[in-house]
Amino acid sequence: MLTLARLPGLESLNYSAITPQERENAELYYLSRVRAELESAFAEARGSIEEENRAEERVAAQQPRYGTLCAAHGSPAVVRPSSLQPSREALRHEDANSLGSRLVRLTLKVVRLDEEPGTAVAAHVPT
Repeated sequence: MLTLARLPGLESLNYSAITPQERENAELYYLSRVRAELESAFAEARGSIEEENRAEERVAAQQPRYGTLCAAHGSPAVVRPSSLQPSREALRHEDANSLGSRLVRLTLKVVRLDEEPGTAVAAHVPT
């Protein structure tokens, strides 16, 4: 399958013609493998944006079809650990060690079939 994605000019494999659907499936699988490689590289970067950018450049250089396939199918959704960290501006507005920063505001609407449409209940859930 990776062979189909890596060789765009390949028209047949093992004496069988390659269908457009087979090629698309192979290309999407290839992108999913690159996504996994990127996530692994990002994890090693430990949240450093500069290290993540270097890791992405390194992986893209090792995968010559990556840019072309991203243009054709869209870039894979890769979670960068640095994007999960709160921004410095957000931390200035709320102390990260405060009780408020560890709570989530949750609103539930309870609707039972045998009663009038429900009541809203607010609850704080510790993280």
